[in-house]
Amino acid sequence: MKKITLLASILFMGFASVQAQDEEPLTNLALNKTATASSQYRDNLGASYAFDGDASKGSRWSAANHTDTNPTGENSWLQVDLGESLEFNKIIITEFSNKVKIYRIEATDNVEDELSWEPIVEETEQTFEGVANNPSRWPDITFPTVTKRYVRLWIVKSITAAGVLDEPS
Repeated sequence: MKKITLLASILFMGFASVQAQDEEPLTNLALNKTATASSQYRDNLGASYAFDGDASKGSRWSAANHTDTNPTGENSWLQVDLGESLEFNKIIITEFSNKVKIYRIEATDNVEDELSWEPIVEETEQTFEGVANNPSRWPDITFPTVTKRYVRLWIVKSITAAGVLDEPS
């Protein structure tokens, strides 16, 4: 059985690579697939950049900036349409800004039905300490194999700095 890995080059987490894993090198299942997000910081940091295969600082998704009076970055999400239901059991995330504190990952075959999203990784505190403002790969996130078409990363909580919740990136 071919195992599939969702690579999230979420450089915002540039969330995003879905990959097939076998004895051979991984294949990025999310590469250049359709992505959507709840928000974006700027036009050049939109959801499609999370899955474009470019791991540079200038090519990533970044959630909208948020403050205590405008909390738009927390509870932000990024999702990818794999084009068809695929098996996967691993997600690899590269985060640029090292600001995600708590996240969860969900999947579904019916993106139109909010109630159909199933958790594949429950709310988890991110304890990996990457380098701020430098693409930092998280430890691989593994879970029992699922077969789904859509995969969504939720940013439940991000780290604050000087009273401002910066946009996760």
